Amino acid sequence: MSRKRVITAIPLILILIGVIYFSDKAPILFFLVGNIFVGLGLREFMRMTGGIKSVGIIGGICLFSSIFISALGRDALPSHLVTFVGSGWGDAVLFAIIAGLFIYQATRRNDDNAIIKISTTLTGIMYVAWLFAFLPLINYYQFNPSIPSTSGDGRFYVFFLFLVVKVNDSAAYYIGSQWGRHKLIPRISPGKTIEGGVGGVLEIGRAHV
Repeated sequence: MSRKRVITAIPLILILIGVIYFSDKAPILFFLVGNIFVGLGLREFMRMTGGIKSVGIIGGICLFSSIFISALGRDALPSHLVTFVGSGWGDAVLFAIIAGLFIYQATRRNDDNAIIKISTTLTGIMYVAWLFAFLPLINYYQFNPSIPSTSGDGRFYVFFLFLVVKVNDSAAYYIGSQWGRHKLIPRISPGKTIEGGVGGVLEIGRAHV
């Protein structure tokens, strides 16, 4: 792995470790950093696909935030917010996003690609924000300030998830750069190879054993 890639990754890894480790005592850090990642991810997705950037970013942040607050649980929230929090809050926000997309496009003039933009924007929100929102759901699964957990800590599973992803990525990069000869999906990622992908999977299996 190149030195530039390692130098870039180290600060990010340290930030993620700190945010996850202190997520039970300072959930606001997880909330803020998560929204930053969602916003940046959606910004890049909309740039690449031509989706509606403003609606996509705002909608994605609202979706992630609603699921995050629901995952945190009623006992960890200020009393004035408890009334508004429920397990279906994320579904309500997603419905509002879909309705907002159609209303936004309906009020635009001279736009022949309305359906494509709606589909692309909604795909980005689901791909980036909705999938990313599984992290707080996992992280706070066992977290309840009033009842000490006896069955594990959700932070461990988030750490394990990041470890698996990083091991796979590093192994695939190294093996692919050394022995990769056959392209995996060149139209999506020209640098990925079949040898690298297989090597990454095998390395995860070896590390697990």
